Amino acid sequence: MPDAASLIRFGLLGPVSVELDGSAVGIPASRQRILLAALLLRANHTVDTADLADQVWDGRPPTAATTTLRSYMMRLRRTLGPVAGARLRTQAPGYRVELREDAELDLLHFDALRRRGQVAAARQDWAGAAAELRAALGLWRGAALEDVPAGVLKDREIPSLQEGLIQTHELLVRSDLELGHPGEALERVLRLQAEHPYREQLSCLLMRAQFAAGRSTEALDEFARLRRSLVDELGVEPGSHSRALQSAILAGAPLPPWPLDGAYPAAAAGPVAVPVAEPVAESAAESASGSAVLDRPAIPAQLPSGLRDFTGRASQVDYLCDALTGAPPSGAASAPGGAGTASLCLVSGAGGVGKTTLAVQVAHQVAGRFPDGQLFLDLRGSGRRPLTPADALSSFLRALGVADAAIPRDEQEREALYRSHLATRRVLLLLDDVRDAAQLRPLLPGSAGCGVLATSRSRCASLSVSARTELGALARSEAEALFAAIVGAERALAEPEAVARILDSCDMHPLAVRIAAARLVARPDWSAASLADRLAERRGRLRELVVDDLGVRVSFGLSYDTLAGADCELDREAARVFRLLGLWQGGEIGLAAVAALADRTADATRQALDRLVDIHFVREPRAGRFAVHDLLHLFARELVAEAEPGPEPEPELRPGAEAYAAVERLGTWYLHSAYQAMEQFKPERRRFDLSEVPEPDTALRFDSYADALAWLDLEQANLHAVTVQVGELRMEALAQLLPMETLHHLLLRRELDIVLETQRVSLESARRTGRLEHEAASYNSVAHAHMELKQIDEALAAAHAALEIQTRRGDVHGQAAANESIAMTYYFAERHEEALPWFERALPLRREAAHPYGILATLNNLGLLYLELGRAEEAVEAFQESIPMARKAESFVGIGAGQLNLGEAYLALGRLPEAMASLREAIATGRECDDLQMLGNALMLLGDALTATGEHSEALPAWREAADCYDRLGEPETAADLRRRIADAGVDAGVDAGAGD
Repeated sequence: MPDAASLIRFGLLGPVSVELDGSAVGIPASRQRILLAALLLRANHTVDTADLADQVWDGRPPTAATTTLRSYMMRLRRTLGPVAGARLRTQAPGYRVELREDAELDLLHFDALRRRGQVAAARQDWAGAAAELRAALGLWRGAALEDVPAGVLKDREIPSLQEGLIQTHELLVRSDLELGHPGEALERVLRLQAEHPYREQLSCLLMRAQFAAGRSTEALDEFARLRRSLVDELGVEPGSHSRALQSAILAGAPLPPWPLDGAYPAAAAGPVAVPVAEPVAESAAESASGSAVLDRPAIPAQLPSGLRDFTGRASQVDYLCDALTGAPPSGAASAPGGAGTASLCLVSGAGGVGKTTLAVQVAHQVAGRFPDGQLFLDLRGSGRRPLTPADALSSFLRALGVADAAIPRDEQEREALYRSHLATRRVLLLLDDVRDAAQLRPLLPGSAGCGVLATSRSRCASLSVSARTELGALARSEAEALFAAIVGAERALAEPEAVARILDSCDMHPLAVRIAAARLVARPDWSAASLADRLAERRGRLRELVVDDLGVRVSFGLSYDTLAGADCELDREAARVFRLLGLWQGGEIGLAAVAALADRTADATRQALDRLVDIHFVREPRAGRFAVHDLLHLFARELVAEAEPGPEPEPELRPGAEAYAAVERLGTWYLHSAYQAMEQFKPERRRFDLSEVPEPDTALRFDSYADALAWLDLEQANLHAVTVQVGELRMEALAQLLPMETLHHLLLRRELDIVLETQRVSLESARRTGRLEHEAASYNSVAHAHMELKQIDEALAAAHAALEIQTRRGDVHGQAAANESIAMTYYFAERHEEALPWFERALPLRREAAHPYGILATLNNLGLLYLELGRAEEAVEAFQESIPMARKAESFVGIGAGQLNLGEAYLALGRLPEAMASLREAIATGRECDDLQMLGNALMLLGDALTATGEHSEALPAWREAADCYDRLGEPETAADLRRRIADAGVDAGVDAGAGD
């Protein structure tokens, strides 16, 4: 077990490294390095498995990512060894690496030293600052994450790591200058400035160092080089601090003071974007006479008014303002855009999410940085008749002072004239409701002095942008603030629970929240609770979310109508797929399932879904997984109802209708995919005849137990939703068979309430159709769930019902299963004497049916009962017979259960060496299968056996790990009991019971 005294050092500032007591631990596998790096970058915090998978597979995780990730973690632990590997913990909903002090990770140590250096600099302790900063920089062994393949992880992390490194160098340069060491400062800043020629703060530091070293000419040359680079490459002038340094050096005056916060404004916010071209001056004669008329261009000011109650979106506002005014993203060396490129910021999202509101807010905040005016135009992209680029150009040219007669008829000539008028100006363009990239491109200025802020329901993915923001639902706190801003804080605070219900019904959708609040304002006699009640009914919710000319459904309808009425076949197919998604009642849905729903190929479905994602009708939270926001789902369901009229606004799903067929296809696909998963996950189960539901060609196949389990975990909620739906629609074969194929996975995950619900669907259908085989199987499954829930009477009633049917049918296998269900129910109720005869009836029936897995299960259960009855020798015989059968059947769960149970039997007999050997085999199997229950039980019993032999120091780590397993299993009482035993044993043995935690 891990030695708490071992010295562990992890490293990210260079190649990923691990040292244990001074010796390097190699990590040859690149994905293991990515995994370890991702955990270390969030040390002592749990990293979600989905986030880890995204980083390990560079944004394209496979279907079985969760299971494969578990395997990678197991291998990484083995690679690191028992000491360092023990620092990698499994903790829902992911994994974490535990560090005990900053010094164990070079990045944390670097940050701590850097902070101390900053504190010393703030106290003007420049010697102390220099010492801390040099120590911090000494931790870097090369480029951060040097041996980690480029991808999502490096894209996310390298910019901030690099920025921290540069800022540390910069503060050390200042410290050396303050200490009177210009030579050291000059050498350092020259190296940095060569790598980051557009970073204005470095140029300012270089000028100061050159001036301090008596090289004033070189300092002036550096200013000239900086200005030339910024003007030529970015179209902007140096900032005020750089210019002040130049002026002081030219005049031989004292240098201006350092900025108060230790950073240069131009470096923090990017080069100050002032026009390069000088303004045209009036001639002396014109100035004197005052009679000359200057040809001054028009200065438009077309921004719409903002909303007084604008709330939230603070990070997006700051991000867009910085991008429009030239501030580079964190870690970047230059402003957005290249030479001759205007800053283009795109705000995209579904209708009603507040794109225009946000854009207008941002435009007003940055308007002062565009002294030559602000242009605004609604391009009507979400409507049937979007504005053409030619018409938009005409509108802009008029606003810029061009007479109608001077506007060219040719679109290309209009575009050229438009760009000419903007070439030497700083104008902000707010382009609302852009249809696509083709509509926007002709309207982009050709010079770097202008800024463009565009909104669109489309992502316009082909555009090269300075900043891209996709808006979705508001955060709850933002939705609460918006609601309170409209209705008034006093009214909102008076009914907080009702307001919460309203916001939930609105799905935090900004337009919906605004409409709901406006309706409450318009009805002062209404309470928030009364509005919440009206919105609670899903069927009429979209009809309630209308006020004046605003309506959520109207907003969604603009985009849908554009798709459905398009000339493009892809758009029309996307509209059909969206409509059919209104039938879906689960959560995230995979590509193959949508293809089954739509009765299209995977490629065709992918194209349709991509189009829907592009206009924000559908989300793709993970690669290949799709979801629809609640209000959009209600809209899609209403579209189905319009095509298949029923009790308004619900569709009438009847045989022969398109919607009914779509649900049937989906249920069939899920049934056969689940069957194929069960072939890997539990091949020993009883198989049912699926021939009455023909298998579709698109049903999934699985290569391993791990892949099958990962898919079943991923689709658990969806399988449940589909089962309930086909039951409601009386698709009888599906209603009976789906619960059979999902039963064993639900039992493994202890989803007993879902077992009862889905088995009742099957039971009711089987009764309607007279399918006795399915009725008996459902009764037996219901009995199992009630037994696990300790509802003994209900379990016995269901099991006896199953037995009665199977006896009538003469089904030996079914009789054996029902007998065993009765036996297990008595066993769970601790009525062991009553359980024994039922087990003893079940075993010969199992042998008669020649069902090896059934025999295996009954032997293990009978052995456990023998243990409870004090008949340990007979238990040993049962377990010894079961293990070879499990190996022959390749049932890892059966092997592990036999090893665990045999170890317990040996322990009961006092045969301690044999007990420990068997339990250690069970522990290895439990780790291999990632079976926490098996692992926890085996570790606990191993601790008991070790304690019985007097080996307390070895027992304590086993109990500790067992307690961790029970915590993760949601069994806190067992975990607490183990920790009490650990504490007692530690006191008795005179050791620190907490060591190694």
